[in-house]
Amino acid sequence: MEQQHTTASDTLASVWIADNEDGTYTNNVLRADFPDTDVIRVEDTYYLISTSMHLFPGGPILSSKDLVHWHFESYAPPYDQLLALANPGQTMDLKNGHIYDMGAWAGSIRYNQKLQKFYYLVNIQDGTPEEYAVLSVSDSASGPWKLYRLCQRLYDPGLLFEDDGTAYVIHGQGQLYLTRLKLVDEQSGEYAIDETFIEANESGFHDKPFFNYTDGHFNEGSHAYKISDTYYVLTTPTWGKTGTKKEICIQTKDLLNGPYVVKDIHSSFMNFGENGVHQGGIVDVPLKNGKFEWWSIIFQDCHKLGRTPTLQPVFWESDETGLLWPMIGAKNKNGCLAVSTFQKPSIKIKDTQTYTKQILYLDDFESDTLDLCWQWNHIPDDSKWSLTERPGHLRLHTATVTGNLSKARNTLRQRVIGSASSATIKLDISHMTDGDIAGLAVHQQDYNYIAVKCVSNTGEKQLQINDNGIEIISEELPAKTTTIWLRAVAVKMEYRSKFYYSLNSIDYKPLGDTYEMHYGDYVGMGYGAFHFTTKALGGYVDMDFFEIDTQTPNHNLKPLGKKIEAEHYDNQKYELYPNMEPQYQNNPLTTWTSDVHQTALLTKWGSAYDLAVSNLHDGDWVEYNRIDLGSGAKRVTVRASSTCDTGRLEFHADTPDGILVASIALTNTGYEECFQDFCAETASSFTGIQKLVLVYHGPKKTCRINWFLFQ
Repeated sequence: MEQQHTTASDTLASVWIADNEDGTYTNNVLRADFPDTDVIRVEDTYYLISTSMHLFPGGPILSSKDLVHWHFESYAPPYDQLLALANPGQTMDLKNGHIYDMGAWAGSIRYNQKLQKFYYLVNIQDGTPEEYAVLSVSDSASGPWKLYRLCQRLYDPGLLFEDDGTAYVIHGQGQLYLTRLKLVDEQSGEYAIDETFIEANESGFHDKPFFNYTDGHFNEGSHAYKISDTYYVLTTPTWGKTGTKKEICIQTKDLLNGPYVVKDIHSSFMNFGENGVHQGGIVDVPLKNGKFEWWSIIFQDCHKLGRTPTLQPVFWESDETGLLWPMIGAKNKNGCLAVSTFQKPSIKIKDTQTYTKQILYLDDFESDTLDLCWQWNHIPDDSKWSLTERPGHLRLHTATVTGNLSKARNTLRQRVIGSASSATIKLDISHMTDGDIAGLAVHQQDYNYIAVKCVSNTGEKQLQINDNGIEIISEELPAKTTTIWLRAVAVKMEYRSKFYYSLNSIDYKPLGDTYEMHYGDYVGMGYGAFHFTTKALGGYVDMDFFEIDTQTPNHNLKPLGKKIEAEHYDNQKYELYPNMEPQYQNNPLTTWTSDVHQTALLTKWGSAYDLAVSNLHDGDWVEYNRIDLGSGAKRVTVRASSTCDTGRLEFHADTPDGILVASIALTNTGYEECFQDFCAETASSFTGIQKLVLVYHGPKKTCRINWFLFQ
């Protein structure tokens, strides 16, 4: 019997939920690719934007009432207006080239209180040599948006409105610049570059040098604020003295003339390699007493999964000169700690139905408009898809003659969700024509996919796996097959993909093997439904539904009898040591391992598909909240490697020196990539949901922990 799907407004799929429903949340608040975040508050609503690059509609805008639950609000800029303003020869629509890892990135969202309008400012690379900035304006965050092209580039722009409506932009990479905008029309809200601000430089840009940060590379991602009488500019230099990406703040009382003072405001990492959280904005939460909490939405680089937003607390700290700084993370010894699980912001919610609304990961296409969860790979040909030609289905006509998916128009896309997920579609393939290929991909620019190929004028069809242009395997479909279910699985950590199919919606059969995902540079992996042809246009397929599912437990609950990945900790011992480089060498760290899938190449960008807690010193610990021990676990199994005979792992209740729950003696496994299972009995008095702390004792850097399991 076919699985029954309800309306698209219902979220049947199991998705990542950051809210633990106990007053805490667990990062990442969005466990998918939403990079280069900027965030604002307008009255009681928070708005978040992120990079879109070659995905359209571009400039996703999300809203939230509590900074934890998010849903789509709109997109800016509109791609029809963008095409009208683009350079001749643009390739945003895949007609004459592509803009993979170009397009619109690292924008800025602000609300002009004087004009009561929303502004979205972003730089554009449209596939031609000339870059330029565009400014989208709207009376509402839900649109409609009106787009204006500015006369120069503004790299990673940080928009700032003064109280009188004067607008400035901090922008640049490495050397930062200051540019002023002038109001052109108060009714429409249009601004343009103020050419009277400063004489144009040799590039024709009206940019005043602002600040050049030399203690790290490629300082970028500017976000500008005026708080009281002080200006703060947050930026991110890569790979400075901390040995990780970090966030800095530039502070001044005089934006145009300085002096400017700079300070590191965050430099810790968070349970994914040594790549620190970085590049994001800060926002206030009003409290009843007239004071404010402050928070940051700032992303964590999760490689092929993408750059995923984390919610970090912000505390204000005075330095030795009396200057006040917004420090990102939890206050910690000698600095800040990026939190994994933390107390939720102090926000009282009036409309709980709105605030708990989740992003849609199931669509059965009952609406005659496309849900905001969707983007297209490049600007689509809107004449080649329809939600009305067959109500309840998305019809995809062939729009491109090609043998390469990355060149095919109208691939409909959603983000891959971590840590492991799958996407399933149902297709009516009865109207495909000779040479048509329709299916489901895991892709960025390069790809692998499962697809149906029509191989004759009489309708014979094959099912095939294609890995980046190479047909790996194919098999004939039964004659007169008209309907098929296709499934793509992003295996743990989103570094490999597997594919399945079904002819009855119940029995899913694997096809092919496991395939390496092909990552680009800046956009995470996506699931894409497509239909193109190698011969002639004219065929079409009808998609009945598209559903994404994850195997991640909701509310950060870790059930009894299931493996708990060691890197999914909620807190860790972390200390910053002054004048030590790099910092990550002194603290617990998650590093790549080939424990399950042995490979010749073992690098974080290479062929290792698993993570382990490593770099442990004597007394180091990691904490796990919400472990369900049921009526009492009898034993614990830990998957670990050890290069000494004297190591020991201990589970303690609540704190690193709390009551001992279990103690596991480690023996030498030979080398750090040789893992084995270590078992021990547990204290049976511990039942129900517990917070446990895993403590390592032994020589430094001799133990790595992959996972553990209570039974």
